[in-house]
Amino acid sequence: MEGELFFTIAVSADGREVQIIGPGPFLRRWDAATGAPLAGEPYRLDTPTMWAERTPDGRYLALTGESDTMDLVDVGANRRVRSITVPGARALTRPAFSPDGRLVALGTFQGEIAIAEVRTGQLRRRWLAAAGPTR
Repeated sequence: MEGELFFTIAVSADGREVQIIGPGPFLRRWDAATGAPLAGEPYRLDTPTMWAERTPDGRYLALTGESDTMDLVDVGANRRVRSITVPGARALTRPAFSPDGRLVALGTFQGEIAIAEVRTGQLRRRWLAAAGPTR
């Protein structure tokens, strides 16, 4: 893997672990102190992923990119726990969580902003960034 391209990087809340997306459709994990790969198989991604953001509690990693869906992954368990879809979006930008982790804001490549509940995946509001709320 030396010298291979990766797409995004995240650090665990405690600073002990680094996660990257790539090379290929995988989420990979390393020990931040030693640079050694952590045990277990890499998590295989279903769609091209360009951004990763940790939830405020550090438990989950939100993955977005070239689809209309954000996947919330439990990195320790190596599994997806929830998907949040923004219907009609061509791609999603980097997610942003509220400080309490209950809401996530997602931008679309069409210039929309969507707010969703993290626990249920339900969209609460959606609007064009230049125009204000539309739905």
